Amino acid sequence: MHAPGLRIAGATVLLFVAVGAGLANDDAKPAAATDPVARAREVMGIRAPGSLPFYLTVRLRIMNDAGDVTQGEYALNWAAPDRWKDQLGLPDYRQTRVNETGKLWVLRDPQYSTWAAWNTRTLLKWFAPFTPNWTLENSETNRHETERQGSTSCQVVGSRYTKERLCFDNDHGYLTEASESPINPSTSDEVTELGDYFALGQHFLPKNISVFRGRSLVAEAEVTDASLPTQLDPQVFVIPGGATQETRCEHPQPPRPSRRVEPKYTDRARREKIQGDVVHLVHITDRGVVDNVILMKSLTPDLDQAAAQTIGAKWRFKPAACGNEPIPFEVEIQTTFRLF
Repeated sequence: MHAPGLRIAGATVLLFVAVGAGLANDDAKPAAATDPVARAREVMGIRAPGSLPFYLTVRLRIMNDAGDVTQGEYALNWAAPDRWKDQLGLPDYRQTRVNETGKLWVLRDPQYSTWAAWNTRTLLKWFAPFTPNWTLENSETNRHETERQGSTSCQVVGSRYTKERLCFDNDHGYLTEASESPINPSTSDEVTELGDYFALGQHFLPKNISVFRGRSLVAEAEVTDASLPTQLDPQVFVIPGGATQETRCEHPQPPRPSRRVEPKYTDRARREKIQGDVVHLVHITDRGVVDNVILMKSLTPDLDQAAAQTIGAKWRFKPAACGNEPIPFEVEIQTTFRLF
C-alpha cells in the first residue's frame, strides 16, 4: 500500500508500506453468501480454523525492468492456524518460518530482503500466513460477461492509501482478478490475474497467478504440488537452529517519518536535465533508524546514490508497532527528481 508523499524542492519522496491484500485466510466452510468478498474468503480460505491440514509448493518467477528472470520456490506445511511451517527459496535469499504453539520462529539469510524476495510478496499474499483482509468499501456491483471466465462480479474495496477492484467468478465465488489503483497518481496500477482453479478439500486454489505492473508482466506463480496428507510429520515443525523468535503481527502499524531530508541533485544530472523516479527498499529498526537500503528502481547511478545516502544517513522514523510494541519493518521509499 502506498502512503502519501511529501513534495520538497526538487524531489518528491513517497513512502510505500508493504501490507498485502488477501482473501484466503478467513472463515470456515464454503457457504452461500450475497457479498462476493465474503464468499471468496470462504471458498478460498484454505487456512481457515477447522480446515484440513495441507501441503503445497509454488514455483515463482520474478522479472526486472531489463527482462532478467529470478526463479524460486515457496512451500507451506499447514496443520492449524497456530501450527505451520513455510519456506521461501531464491538464489540470493532463503527464509524459513515455523509457527509452533502460537510462537513464530524465523531464520533468514541474509537478514534483509533482497530485490527478488521483496517482489515475491504480491504472489505469496495469496498463500502465505499473516495476510490482512480487505473490508468491503462499497456495495455497487458491476456484472459483465467474459468469454474466458464466464460471468463475473466486480467490487471496489480499499484503504486509506489504495483501492482495489476485485472481480469474482459468479459460479464458484473465487477471485479472478485484482486491479490495484493507488491513490497517488504517480504510482503504477498493478493487476493480478488468478486462474486455473482446482479444489483442495472444501476450498479452491488458483494454480496460476500473474502480476502485471503497467503493461509489463513482473511476477508469476504456479502451484506445482498440493495435497491433503492424513498426517503431517512432527519433524516438519522442528525449529531450525539459529532461528529467532519474532512478534506475530497480522495488522502492524507502519513506521512514520519523523525527519525527512531532501536528496540533492548532482551537478551532472542537473546539467543534463535528468528527471524521474528512484525507489529504494529500506529496513527500519525498532528504534526508528535506517540500517539497510537496497536499490529497487534505478534512475542514474549518481541520483540513485544521492537518494540512498540521504535516506540512510538523515531520515528518522517513528518505528512500526504491533500494538504498543515497536518492531522492525521494511518499506519502499520513492524519490522523484524534478527540475523546476
